[in-house]
Amino acid sequence: MYWVITRDLIGTGDRVGLGFIPSLSGEKHGTHRFINLCDPDVKAWVKSLPVEIRLYDDDDILYYEGRASEAGFDAQDWAERNDGVTYTMWRSGDADWEVL
Repeated sequence: MYWVITRDLIGTGDRVGLGFIPSLSGEKHGTHRFINLCDPDVKAWVKSLPVEIRLYDDDDILYYEGRASEAGFDAQDWAERNDGVTYTMWRSGDADWEVL
């Protein structure tokens, strides 16, 4: 599962562009790293990810927004370790937001 943070609502924005991204060498596995969201090719790739995600803490405070290749807990697992995120809302297309 690939994912990327597109909006950081709790900090200085230093997590924007962080995610689990395909390898630059074209291999099938990915790596945690930052990407440049201003690059047109990167922006198009991020927009092509079909799932929108929102990561919240247990006080229902929205910490991050992003996109993912599928619904899953990978981004939440990262944010839980780093910032105390406890749940994820997700949607694909115009569907209603759901708790993962």
